[in-house]
Amino acid sequence: MIPGFGLVIMLACAAFFYRAAEEEHSSGIVLAAVSIGLWFAAAYLLAFGWLGCILFQIGLFAALTARNVMRDKTKK
Repeated sequence: MIPGFGLVIMLACAAFFYRAAEEEHSSGIVLAAVSIGLWFAAAYLLAFGWLGCILFQIGLFAALTARNVMRDKTKK
């Protein structure tokens, strides 16, 4: 395994969620912090590997997508 690979992936996920939040006109810093917090929780508290951490990031993305779909339905 490449040294620092997990750190690079963690920062890439945080950057992705920061940019996604900015596109949705919400706070990118908060969402990036949630992404990093989930990564640390999965890696250190639950002792998952980097693949488990990626699954947590996919879960965060799915939760945000579901929230946006529900919010769009209530506006109509």
